[in-house]
Formats: sequence, structure tokens, C-alpha cells
Amino acid sequence: MTKIREALWQVRHAVLKTLSSLGYSQSLSVDLSNQLTARRCSVAIDVGANRGNYGALLRRIGFKGRIISAEPIASTFALLTARAARDQHWHVLNVAVGDAEGEIEMKVMSDDSFCSALTPNEYGREAFPVGTTVVKTATIPLTTVTDILSNHEKEFPCERVHLKSDTQGFDMHVLRGAAKKLNQIHSIQLELSMSAIYLNQPNYLEQLEFLAQNGFSLSAIHPVTRKADFALIEADGLFVRDA
Repeated sequence: MTKIREALWQVRHAVLKTLSSLGYSQSLSVDLSNQLTARRCSVAIDVGANRGNYGALLRRIGFKGRIISAEPIASTFALLTARAARDQHWHVLNVAVGDAEGEIEMKVMSDDSFCSALTPNEYGREAFPVGTTVVKTATIPLTTVTDILSNHEKEFPCERVHLKSDTQGFDMHVLRGAAKKLNQIHSIQLELSMSAIYLNQPNYLEQLEFLAQNGFSLSAIHPVTRKADFALIEADGLFVRDA
């Protein structure tokens, strides 16, 4: 059944790629694949890796470079580790990623996709009542993208990096922690927040301003979640370093 599902996904991806090339459709997987190829990225840093779905997506769309996945929560890290074990070029780190080294307290939620260093706000609890219940807290080692790259570039070249960050409201900290290595980052995928679901969560305007000031332009945007009135809550934004 797994092989059948994968074959069907590949057929769907090929169809979407053809439609996209003709201007009839947009797909995150197609845009991401085209961007990684155009920017010649050889390393992908996957911040907020959860169970490894993003790393698996990268392989599905044909990315053959190194993947470095960082996931702070022990239970999901175990699943990530098992998934990455079959891929010798997929490295995993049991850490949180932000703008400093040290430790951070993470909120472990009833749905692990909502785990965050931030606390859900009133709107977040109302919009996602099942997933945003804090089950426990855990103290996790904290590092930065700068340190991740500094450590790994001793093993393999990291001149052309794709950075993906999906940290449930903590993404500005991730970007600031990449500041010393931004010249090596040529492609970014970032979760953009239009309606905050966590306390002290920056919105997409702050994210866009930071990236623009640091030489990145928006290349695509794909909705993730919406309100009942169809207004966006979150979206995935793709960015490229300005030429």
C-alpha cells in the first residue's frame, strides 16, 4: 500500500508540475522543487522537523543534498530518527532552534504539531481546541542556525543552503539566529502568521520586513489554514536571496 501511495503521489506531482509550467496551477511541492533547483541548493536545514514529513517531501521532489533536521520534542524526535535512519545524508538533531545557545522551555501540546516555545493565546485555543492543550513542559537544549551550519560545514560544503522554519510562532528567533550565515542561505521556506495563535507571536509583516532588509524576496505563498470567513491564519512563504 505504501508503494502504491508513493506512486500515486509522484503521478500527482508530475501532473501539477506540468500544469504549473503551463500557468494553470500552483503547488508548494512544485514551487519548492523548482526553487531548490534554480538556486542550486545542496543543504537543507529543516527547523521544527516534527516526524520528518518535510525531509521526506524533499526526497520526494528529487532533492539529493544533505538534510539537517532539528526537532526538540523527544517523542517526535524518536519518530524522526527512525525515518531518517534509512538515509545516510539525512542528519537529525534533538534541539530547539532560536537566536541564542542555551536551554528553552517547550510546551508539549496534545497535538504534537502545535508544540511551541510560546503559549497558545485565546484565539489559538478557540480555533484549535483539541490540539493546543498544554500537556507538559520540557527543558530543551537551544541552538542557532549559525551554530548548526558552523558545526556541519566541517563535514561537507554548506555554501548554498535552503532554510525551512516551522516552529509555531518562534520563526523570527530562528531567522535572527541565522544572521551570521545569511550569505550562505539562498532559499527559505517560512511559516507566515496572519492571525497569531500564540502569545507574543510576530505577524507576517514583521517577517517580510526582516527578510526584505536582509536581501530576500517573496517567490511564492501557499495557504495552510484559514478562518471560517476564508481569511488566512497561516501560510507557507517561499523566499529567494536577491541576485
